[in-house]
Amino acid sequence: MSHHEQIVSKLQEDLLLRGFALHTQQSYMRCARAFLAYCHRPVEQLGGNDIRHFLLGMDAPLVYQLFRQEHSWVAKCGRDKR
Repeated sequence: MSHHEQIVSKLQEDLLLRGFALHTQQSYMRCARAFLAYCHRPVEQLGGNDIRHFLLGMDAPLVYQLFRQEHSWVAKCGRDKR
């Protein structure tokens, strides 16, 4: 399993533990995979500018949908070092 897939798998576990609906889990994981594929770099090297550039390349309605979600998939994408 690649490092990126390990991150997505951990994200899924975290979302499951927090009681997120299956559809929400799938949506967050799809977004996380798209973001990681876009960046082509290890998560540890990513920052706010990478997220900004990724979102700027998306359609406006999708960006709005991502921002209005209470728990952002970006926040869970390898940021916590627990």
